[in-house]
Amino acid sequence: MAELLITAEDIIAARPRGSRGKEEDLIRKACAFAKEKHGDQMRYSGHPYYTHTFEVGRILAGMGMGATVIAAGILHDVIEDTDTTEKDLEKMFGKKIAFFVNGVSNLGDVRYRGLDTRVKSLQKLFVATSKDLRVILIKLIDRLHNMRTLDAVSKVKRKRIANETIRVYAPIAERLGMGDVRSELEELAFKHLEPDRYRSISEEVQAVTKSVSTQAMEKKLTRAIGKKSITCTITSRIKSAYSTYNKMKFKRYSIEQIQDLIAFRILVDDVQMAYRVLGIVHGEWRSIPRTFKDYISLPKPNGYQALHTTILIGQHVVEVQILTHDMQRQAQFGIAAHFTYKEKQRGVPGINLDWFKKLLPQSAVTGPAWVDQVSSMHGDGEEFLQNMESDFLKERIFVFTPKGDVVDLPKEATVADFAFAIHSDIGLRAEGGFVNGNYRSLRHELENGDVVLVKAGKRDRVTEKWLDWIKTAEARTKVRRATKKSS
Repeated sequence: MAELLITAEDIIAARPRGSRGKEEDLIRKACAFAKEKHGDQMRYSGHPYYTHTFEVGRILAGMGMGATVIAAGILHDVIEDTDTTEKDLEKMFGKKIAFFVNGVSNLGDVRYRGLDTRVKSLQKLFVATSKDLRVILIKLIDRLHNMRTLDAVSKVKRKRIANETIRVYAPIAERLGMGDVRSELEELAFKHLEPDRYRSISEEVQAVTKSVSTQAMEKKLTRAIGKKSITCTITSRIKSAYSTYNKMKFKRYSIEQIQDLIAFRILVDDVQMAYRVLGIVHGEWRSIPRTFKDYISLPKPNGYQALHTTILIGQHVVEVQILTHDMQRQAQFGIAAHFTYKEKQRGVPGINLDWFKKLLPQSAVTGPAWVDQVSSMHGDGEEFLQNMESDFLKERIFVFTPKGDVVDLPKEATVADFAFAIHSDIGLRAEGGFVNGNYRSLRHELENGDVVLVKAGKRDRVTEKWLDWIKTAEARTKVRRATKKSS
């Protein structure tokens, strides 16, 4: 029944300090309007419908989003579910909020009316997102709260919503660097898609970790680091059921072989201190070979930065993640932190956005280039979803040109995919490439951090057979176009 108690003041209280009177008035106005318009509409849970939109607003507020985005989150269903029009909303709240609400409303309940209709709605969502990234941020939080309350809907709807969540929305959150949102969406979806497996894996994880005193380990880490006069904050976590399931499935591990069931996150003030703490940890405990990963010097493609290592504390193997407070905020909120940057001037903690700026165009609100590419993708039904999943929502790698320019590609992309990403003409004439100084064929799959120099001839070499092994939708489109012209 906690949903029933939320008010405009609760949403305002969730905001970081430093909010202004006019912003608070906007949130109150949005709450009053949503409550009036949704009236006696009820959720499947039996709660008034507006409690859902208020919760969306509160989550956005806790992320540090501005009052305009919070208000749009509160109002996100009034066009779809009430007699309110976009013009009505524009008159009451301005063009920006009306645009946000209309963009989020493009999906609505059409996801239950067949695959083709759902795909068209997804395309509309990405078109709106390409104009302002905050549209998808609101939609992700809307989906997050719906997943938290999914038990109230019918079993058939639960399966459909959970499947769409794990297939589309969780990967979008991952690409935007929103680690906490992605993890919770995956865990909730897994719980409803595979309830028996979710339960059994959760029980296995609990059985393996129940004898471990994370509190005692935290004290040992704190004591070792404190001896060097370094201030830090240490937290622990047990690996989620879905993440455990994935590792067991794709790496064919037994649960006893998984080395990061228990992980500790050490937060420090700056990068120099992070490397000092790494040295302390490795000096105090034996590290497991080949487990160290430096995501500070080479961040993940979604902007995530941290130092990861795996050590042996007593009889137990645990993962240690070391990062700064800024990196932690980035790991939680990802690209959403880009929109909280201005809040720093009002006393809200800021964040180093240098890495994200490499992924963003000059506009402050339009997002990474892949959002534009998804919005312009063609295809109906399953073809569109498969292209989107394989090309844009799959795990990403960063590959570099010899000049140090970054090329963002899906995992398992080939030298040919890299060539097409550089330029269509280079892709068509590509013969092979030098990967880290060694010559490789066009089919060679690239890895994160590879430096690639494409070798191209004077004439086009592309054939239809390339479609059997190239990975990106962009490369496939250009190959089809080129081979069609030559036939």
